[in-house]
Amino acid sequence: METLCNEKTEILNLIRKALSEQKLAVKELKEIKDLCSTFINEHEYTVKGKKDDIVLFQDAAFFDMKDFNYPDKSTVMPAGSPKPGEFIKRFLDEFTDTKYHTTERIYKKVTEVLFSVNADKIQIHLGQENDDIIFCIKNSEGKYFRINDVEELVEINPDCVLNFNKNFGKDLDDYLFKNTNEHNNTRRFEITRNVYEYMNKMEFEAILCHPCICMDDDTSNPSNISYKHRYTYMMTFGGKQCRFGWYSNTLIFDRNGLCPPGCK
Repeated sequence: METLCNEKTEILNLIRKALSEQKLAVKELKEIKDLCSTFINEHEYTVKGKKDDIVLFQDAAFFDMKDFNYPDKSTVMPAGSPKPGEFIKRFLDEFTDTKYHTTERIYKKVTEVLFSVNADKIQIHLGQENDDIIFCIKNSEGKYFRINDVEELVEINPDCVLNFNKNFGKDLDDYLFKNTNEHNNTRRFEITRNVYEYMNKMEFEAILCHPCICMDDDTSNPSNISYKHRYTYMMTFGGKQCRFGWYSNTLIFDRNGLCPPGCK
């Protein structure tokens, strides 16, 4: 304990010295503060437990992505619909390996590139490298680019999509078959332009995505089918260092854009 106290004192003294010698600007000091806040929140998030966080989501405004049109045309999920916590809890209960309990972030700078051509939506393919879940887009030349947790689009080996199929994707398929007798779970989802525009207008730095299982059984969608038990992502907004638990009052999920393997 004494050693830790000495190390803490040394760190604080280094900061004070750098400030007094004008080697540390306010910008860098804020970065240190943000980093410390990240460590504190991550510790509290871990200690409290992810499943306890789901209670917090019950009072947030909750939207199917197709019904989300900021600021005045959005339709909140109706009374009696499954709540965000049920989507997240189902995922955490069924997929207990914590390596997949991660927040994926898509930074504003990346979304600006993706929506710069006036696209109505972007289609995101799911990939995997070891335990790392990859969000990637496919361009007209068939090349894949990573978009999550990167400052700019990064070309990536398309084998990551095949790796997902053989690893986490296989677990998702087994879960779906157990509950619906369907064989192929989600391999692709969408983010529509209305989500991007909301992030810009509210001046958030990133779209935050948390894995979940769709528990909504409504068939009033263009395909007239139930998407219940399909893998999807709960989305909210925040800073680039945020985890999903530090949410805004708006939660969105994609249902209509979910596609199984082989979909076009």
